[in-house]
Amino acid sequence: MERTTFRTSVPPSVVVPGKPDDAAPTAAFTDPAPGATVAVGKSLSPVVLARDDFGISKVAFSVAGTTTTLTRAPYEFAWAPTAADAGKVFTLTAVATDSSGQTATATLDVRVLDLPDYPGYPTATPIPTATPTPTPGTTPAPTAPPTPAPTPAPVAAPRSTATPIVLGTPEVGETVICLPGSWKGEPDAYAYQWLRAGTPDRGCDGEQLRARPRRQPPRSSRAA
Repeated sequence: MERTTFRTSVPPSVVVPGKPDDAAPTAAFTDPAPGATVAVGKSLSPVVLARDDFGISKVAFSVAGTTTTLTRAPYEFAWAPTAADAGKVFTLTAVATDSSGQTATATLDVRVLDLPDYPGYPTATPIPTATPTPTPGTTPAPTAPPTPAPTPAPVAAPRSTATPIVLGTPEVGETVICLPGSWKGEPDAYAYQWLRAGTPDRGCDGEQLRARPRRQPPRSSRAA
């Protein structure tokens, strides 16, 4: 009788990959800088930098009880304080959520300027004080006359301390320029008038002049 030999083999083991590590996201404000201030009515544009190894799902921005959510970068938001916010400090909050639901929070404090802290804001009109009604039989106290405002001192007329200078070549087709020189009294502006042979040249009243030929009078013709 023949002997039959059977061989058996062990199937290879199947390795099931485990769940990859998923780190928590990170979030930070890149603008404005810490210690920032904002005036009433001015728009602030906070920018949040959010990162994650598998991707950011959304970033929610909150300030003064209002929340705005963005699902796509760049994560740039906007906020404008009102007059009721003047003088207060607000905390900007950004919550970044990754694809697995993990979150990261960033905060930043911003101070809203007081109304008198910046120019251009209209101040409140003071309420006029009521004039007291005199009691019958009494003489009201005399009111002192208002103090007149001081009369401003007269301003002296500007005086030339250095003669104006003309630069350039005074030839037809060339441009010359007049430097005003120096003046005492700090004039606010200068006026120019160019002369041709001692006579004011009409229309030539700027600091630059392009020289042109002298106008010739029309010639008269006589029939033969």
